[in-house]
Amino acid sequence: MSMLPDDQSSLLADFVVESLEQLSAAEDSLLQLEEQPERVDLIRGLMRSFHTIKGNSAYLGLREISDLAHRLETLLEPVQQRTGSLDEGVINELLSGVDRLRALVQRAAAAGQATDGEAEIAARELVEGAENRYLIFRVGSLEMALPLKQVVEVTRPVPVTRLPYVPPHVAGVVNLRGLVVPLVDLERRLWGTSGSDGMQHLVVVSWGRGRLALGVQQVVAVTELDEQQAYESSGRDWYGTRVILHRGTPVALLELERVLGDTAGEGGCLRSV
Repeated sequence: MSMLPDDQSSLLADFVVESLEQLSAAEDSLLQLEEQPERVDLIRGLMRSFHTIKGNSAYLGLREISDLAHRLETLLEPVQQRTGSLDEGVINELLSGVDRLRALVQRAAAAGQATDGEAEIAARELVEGAENRYLIFRVGSLEMALPLKQVVEVTRPVPVTRLPYVPPHVAGVVNLRGLVVPLVDLERRLWGTSGSDGMQHLVVVSWGRGRLALGVQQVVAVTELDEQQAYESSGRDWYGTRVILHRGTPVALLELERVLGDTAGEGGCLRSV
């Protein structure tokens, strides 16, 4: 249950997602500025990011975030006005500030229990006792649950590089901040119909010694589930999976090893116990 009124919780979720995107962009700009300190466009973009976070956090009453964003914005003013230089010390201070802002935003998400999937994933490492917490997302017309401990992050879709000679459910690879990760179209893997056009989120999971991304239609929530309350499904569309109710909606318990394993049949891709 949210610790904030519904409207405030929704605003917080939007703020967290937007701020984390702004901070990722700011970090990329700072790394580029280390090599190209004369890039005025990058400096202006940085100032806009900090200014946006400052204004939005002030509106939500998140004073510590607002004050820090204001300080980082102020650090850039002499550089923009050409009365100061963007030397290594300033860049390091800005990078440190971005890390601190990210931690504060994550803490705000955890404290407010924002309902947006990305906001909760960003804050998950701040929450103890994740053993019985699950990420719930929609694939096709069904909702599915994956243990949170398997999830590395949730992010927006990024451009996909197609690959030849791969199984049909491997949509290609994506570049996540320099890490090239295979992208699996879960809808195609489960039912043979492409879900690429409807992908709104990528769920990045640990896989072997690396990672892979699962394309899903929508992240619904991060919540606690009690597997002891799961029951055997009887409907043909569920492929004999175990199902658990979340807010009155049946959710299939997803087992990645069987979904993606070479010996798993198309009809036995979900957890069947």
